[in-house]
Amino acid sequence: MSKKLLTSLMVMAVLLAGAAMAGEMQYKVYGKAHVSTEMLDNGQDSSIFISSNSTRLGVKGSYATNYEYFTVVFQYESAADFNGETYTGLSTRNSFAGLKGDWGRLIWGRHDTPLYSLGRSVDFFDSRIGDIRNVTAFDFGPEGDSLLGYDLRVPNMIMYTTPLLGECVTVDLQYVPEEGADSEATLFSGSAVYDKDGIMVGVGFENHGKGTFADPDDFEDIDASNAIRAVAGYTGDVFSIKGLFQTVSNLDGDEDLSGTTFGIGASYMATSAWELKGQYYMMDFSIDNVDPEPEDLGNALLALGVDYHLNEQALLYLAFAMSMNEDFAYNAPYYGGHGQDYPVDFDVDENDDDIPDILGESAMGIALGLIADF
Repeated sequence: MSKKLLTSLMVMAVLLAGAAMAGEMQYKVYGKAHVSTEMLDNGQDSSIFISSNSTRLGVKGSYATNYEYFTVVFQYESAADFNGETYTGLSTRNSFAGLKGDWGRLIWGRHDTPLYSLGRSVDFFDSRIGDIRNVTAFDFGPEGDSLLGYDLRVPNMIMYTTPLLGECVTVDLQYVPEEGADSEATLFSGSAVYDKDGIMVGVGFENHGKGTFADPDDFEDIDASNAIRAVAGYTGDVFSIKGLFQTVSNLDGDEDLSGTTFGIGASYMATSAWELKGQYYMMDFSIDNVDPEPEDLGNALLALGVDYHLNEQALLYLAFAMSMNEDFAYNAPYYGGHGQDYPVDFDVDENDDDIPDILGESAMGIALGLIADF
C-alpha cells in the first residue's frame, strides 16, 4: 500500500478518535483484503499471477446536529494494491459527505451508480474471476475503446436514497451534472428494490446524455445511451438463486450498436463452512445499418467455485471461470472487477482477411484466494 495513502488514513483515524472520545461522533475504520494466486489462459498463452482484487481501506461515520431531522454522514474509502505495483490514489472508491434522517439520505461525492449496485446484488463471484461485470459493463476489456461502460463509480454526483418504503422497498436516484460541458452531457441512474422475507426484485435505469464523458471534439458523433437492468433472487438458509437481465441501447453513443445480457447463478451451503456456487451468463451484440448484419459477436461466461468460511469475516476460495467466445468476439472472465489483466495480441495476419486470430478463442482462469474483512 502507498505510504501516502496509509499516512492519510492514519491521520484521519487519529482526528476522528479525538472526536469520538468527546462523544460527538460515531465512526469506524474498516477494510477488505482480497488476494489470490491464479493461472490465467488468454487463448494465446497461459501464466501464473498474484492478484490484489478490490482491496480497500476506509473510514466512515456520522454525528448528530442541533436539528433532529439531520444527521451528518461521511465516508472516505480508497483502493489499496497489496502487490505495491501501482499507487491507486486517495478516495478512489465510494467517498462522500451528506445528511440523513427519517426522510432518507442525501450525499455528494463519488459513488457507485444504482445500476451498478443492482448488479453487485446478484453476483456470486464479486471481484473474482467470473465476475458478471465481464458481461454487463460493455467496456470491451483492456484492449477496447469504450467511452463509458455500464458498471460505473462516478465522481461529482449527488444521490438520494429513500427510507424503507412499506418496510420492503428502497429507491436510489443519482445525478451527475454537465459541469461546463453541453447541457445534454449529464448522467442519471436510478433503481427500485423490493427485499423482504428472502425475496428480492429490483429494476434500474441509467441514461448517459449526449456526449457524457466524451471528448468535446467528438461530441457531434455521440448519441445518448440508455441501459435497463432487472434482477431477482431468493436467499434462504442454505440455498440462494439470483439472476439478471440487461439491455443497452446506443452503446458507446453509437445509435447502431446495442447489447443484451442475461443469466442466473446459485449457491448452496453444504455445511456451516463449505459453500458451493456457480453462475452462467450470456452476452450478445447487435449492429444495425450493416448489410449483412454481423453475427457471432457474443460470448458466454461460466463460473464455478467453492468457498471455505473460516469465520464470519474471512474465507478461502477456489474458483474456475471461462469465457466462451463466438467466432467474431473476444472476452475474458478476469477483465471486470478483478485486479489482474492478461492482454492479448490483436494483430492481424495479412493473409487472414483482416480478422485477428484471437477472435473466437476461449479465455479461462483458476484462482485460489483469500478474502478478509476488517
